[in-house]
Amino acid sequence: MMKFSLKFIQSRIKEEVLFFWSDEKNPACGSVRFWEGFCDQAEDVMYLITSDNLLQCMYDPSLLPANLICITKEEEIPAWAELRERFSETTHILFVSDVRSEKEWMNYLSNLMQKYLSLEQKLILALMKNERIEDILDLCEEILDNPVILVDMSMQLLGQSHTMLSEKIPNRYWYDTYRQQYVGTELISALRENDVLTQVARSTRSLMVEIGEEPYMTKNIYWKETKVASMSVFSVRHILREEEGEILDQISELLAERAKLLQTKLMKQQTKEHQIIMNILKGQRYSEKIVKHALRNFSGKLSDGVRLLKLQDDDESGGYGMPDYITAMIERNVGYSIRIPMKDAFVFLCSNSPFDEPDLIRILSGQLTKLDIKCGCSLTFYEWEDLYQQYLFASAALTMGIEADPQKAFYEYSEYAAFYRVSICQRQTDIHLLCLPEIWKLYQYDQKTGNELVNSFYYYLIYCNSLSKAAQILNIHKTTLSYRLRKIEDMVSLDWNDGLMRQQIVFSCEIIRYIRIFGED
Repeated sequence: MMKFSLKFIQSRIKEEVLFFWSDEKNPACGSVRFWEGFCDQAEDVMYLITSDNLLQCMYDPSLLPANLICITKEEEIPAWAELRERFSETTHILFVSDVRSEKEWMNYLSNLMQKYLSLEQKLILALMKNERIEDILDLCEEILDNPVILVDMSMQLLGQSHTMLSEKIPNRYWYDTYRQQYVGTELISALRENDVLTQVARSTRSLMVEIGEEPYMTKNIYWKETKVASMSVFSVRHILREEEGEILDQISELLAERAKLLQTKLMKQQTKEHQIIMNILKGQRYSEKIVKHALRNFSGKLSDGVRLLKLQDDDESGGYGMPDYITAMIERNVGYSIRIPMKDAFVFLCSNSPFDEPDLIRILSGQLTKLDIKCGCSLTFYEWEDLYQQYLFASAALTMGIEADPQKAFYEYSEYAAFYRVSICQRQTDIHLLCLPEIWKLYQYDQKTGNELVNSFYYYLIYCNSLSKAAQILNIHKTTLSYRLRKIEDMVSLDWNDGLMRQQIVFSCEIIRYIRIFGED
């Protein structure tokens, strides 16, 4: 049966709490009763008592039970503070407003506890019926009144409550978890910097972690003394308090067997070699010997370069649902490739050689469009230690590309690298502040007039002041581009022949181009 501490009750009725006495070891209880005088006291019960009855025990406080909820008036609180030393250190008292009668308070508190006990029973029943993990986590979310996620010990996402998919991401360090189905290196680095990584790894009880804008609470889940998963709850609807860790501990114990089954199922879906590659894609490092063994079936030459492709269904139905003919299509066009099925996508490692063919991307794009598949493509790389980085690039190309060019099917990172850089900056600060004022002035002029001064300036600079190349990309005449450049010279006083200033101008133009497509929020 679920247990509740006075601190937890306080957090749920905080509007009517007047005063609270407690030490760190506030015991948990399962029900509430009226105080009936000096009878035997049950250890797992909270007792409701009036201020008059509490005063009667002032001279012999050892007779009081461990947990008391005292109904009193606000003006009496100073007097209680003066009498505090008379009460036993093992007695914890929560003072509440006397606006409600004893009976009303009893019904209120009983209903509050019954609500959580009822949710606990629903959770147990859902686990017994082997319901979907997302539905089970929805019940956990209802108990904790905040969204939750479940990850295995390799940091791969096992499940999340449905609200998590629609709520604003509560902590920027979890960005990769939502987008790429694993805990990113940014979170791990932040945990190390704040000296809490070891605490999280070793903790057997719920632990508050505060490394971002809002704290979250995490709990390792054990099955027969083996760590199998970790459950986290995020401050989205209300700020988490340490006392809610007691409830998270109880929920985690109920989920232990299911978490073990999920972990076992996930492991069976992946071969040992694929598991190593999966871990590399999550940022884990291995020796060169182990990596080469895991990739021993790769038929391409590393010296020729490698590309990483990340494919997902257009309707995001998941990578595991992709039929075999998609795999065959990739192999037919780019040769044999190692493929790794992930939760939301397929990852392919391909030799770079076929990509030198001028028509390959056009052919791939056409076939992927017919199959409603989207594909992100990394840069060419020549070292296996770059695999994780290139996976991030392919994922970024896929995410940014779908939003910027939804009609396309094949997205190369080189086309979206600038957008990706700006998106990272946006998660840290207001990107408007990173833009040169003169370039922002051009953007505002473009907004009013419908001109394309910023784009013209951008392509002219990145193509090394080549009028013909920039005009070709912009699909305008060189004379038109020259006119726009003269207009820019009249409006801004920037020396774009200076190397450092040129970098700042290009980056500012990239910010403007990002805002036009993705917005500032």
